[in-house]
Parts: sequence; structure tokens; C-alpha cells
Amino acid sequence: KRIKKLENRTSTQADVDALSIEEKKRFEREAKRLNEKTGEPQYPAGVYGLLLLHTGVRVGEALALRWGDVDFANRTLNIDKNRSMAKNRNRKKDENSYIMYEGSTKNEKARKIELTEDALEDLSVIKSRSISATRDDYVVVTQTGKPNTTTNIEHRMETIYRNAGLNHLKGGVHILRKTFATEMYENGARVKEIAAYIGDLESTTERYYIAIRKKRLVDGREEHIVTLPAMTKVS
Repeated sequence: KRIKKLENRTSTQADVDALSIEEKKRFEREAKRLNEKTGEPQYPAGVYGLLLLHTGVRVGEALALRWGDVDFANRTLNIDKNRSMAKNRNRKKDENSYIMYEGSTKNEKARKIELTEDALEDLSVIKSRSISATRDDYVVVTQTGKPNTTTNIEHRMETIYRNAGLNHLKGGVHILRKTFATEMYENGARVKEIAAYIGDLESTTERYYIAIRKKRLVDGREEHIVTLPAMTKVS
């Protein structure tokens, strides 16, 4: 299996699958698209994808956010919880096999992050559309105001990917987190700073979240190429 995997790997295969600048723009345009007839958002959950893209938070962390975690005045977001589905081991006859479980963040990396203008705008849009936005209400909810799920968000993002012509990408919603980390790296942030911001280990961040190869069109084909690093001229 190992040999077969190596044989199938090409010199232009991506080390980490992240959105290129153009792909990011396509995703953002599609996620924000309005219905031509009603003028309402084509994808009510599209703004949640934008929030993931503009903050680098995990889906479970986003699902656990309450409005009390958002500080618009100081432009910060408190991330100290994670919501995920867990098997209902004490399930009764009329209960679901899985229940929503809320616990600490992965690696117990609770953090308070400073928000970008894009992230602040996303949160403002979400709040303006919310049925209720008290301190205890969840930020990422369904159209009826109920707590959302990872599966639901993933399905909604798959639709946006497909309609934006990005269905060739692998990695699901996780690619949005990887894109955020890669963009930070390309803008000059150190791995240590990126790891602290996205709440992960430095080694994990460097290996799985930062794309070194850049996507380029070569003779009509998309290839991943390691660009020439900036070099300081020594006199």
C-alpha cells in the first residue's frame, strides 16, 4: 500500500489542500449570493462557512459559540468549548442514538482571539438574521433557531463548493481552516503565532495546516509549485 501510494504521488501534488486566492474569492461570492427572485440569501448557512474561513476555528468550536463569547466593542472572540455528537449510551427506547455533547476544545486550547474585519462583518450579519441573540443563545443555529450540527454545516458547504465549481477539492469544511492558516503564514505570521491563534500544536499546524506549494495554471493544467523563497542579497 505504501509503495502504491508513493507511485501515485506526483511532483505537483498538494502538500496541504488549501484554497488559492481565486478559489477563496469564488467561495466567498457563492456563499454570499442572493436569490434573484426573493433577494434573500441563497444559502442561509453560507455566512457560517465565511466565519470558518475568516477565523480558522474548528466546526465544533463554532457550534459551541454563544453570543456572550462575542465582544464587538473589543473585537474579540472567546473560544473555550466544543460541541460534537456522542453516542447515547444510556439511550431509552424513544431517544436518539446520538446526542449533542459539549466539552472543552480539542487539545484543551481555550483562547481569546482578535477578530479581522471580515470576521466581525460575518458575526454582524449572523446576529442581524438571528431569531434571538441573547448572551446564552448559540451563534451558529438552523433557520428555526435550533443548535446546528457538524453534519448539517458540512452538507451546506458541499452545496456551495459544488455551485462555486470547487467540488474537486478534498477536505470538506476543514479546508477553510487550512486556508486561513496558510494565508496567515503567507502574510508573515510565524508558525508559533498561527498555532496559538487556531488552537493547535506547532508541529500539527506546520505539517497539516500550512500549504507551501502554490497553485498555478501551467498549459491549462492546475499544478502545485514550490515558489522561490525571498532571498536577501549579501553584499
